[in-house]
Amino acid sequence: MGELINLKMDDVHKNEGLLKVMGKGKKERIVPMGSNAQRAIQRYLFRYRPKPAHPGISNVFLSVYGKPLTENSLKLTFARLATRISARKYCIFDGFYRSDDTGIESHTAAGHIPTLVGF
Repeated sequence: MGELINLKMDDVHKNEGLLKVMGKGKKERIVPMGSNAQRAIQRYLFRYRPKPAHPGISNVFLSVYGKPLTENSLKLTFARLATRISARKYCIFDGFYRSDDTGIESHTAAGHIPTLVGF
């Protein structure tokens, strides 16, 4: 989950369909995104991402106040989303970055990010 909340704008390579994430032990990994995840991130960035509270914030996922999400706020948001859509499968946090094309599609809630941040 830390990879998600610490994802920076410079780490999202939309045209190439890749994310650069820092894993355990500060190990950098380049991870492919599936086409659905690419569309969801694109939609979030251009339609729903709040304006950052100040220019120094480069996190991809922000609260409605324009501040970086915390691990606790993300857990609460996923719990709310799971309750709202009655699908506990979206509470799997360790499945966000899979190297296969379908992994991100099936385990991420990127398509539901607007709901996650209160839209």
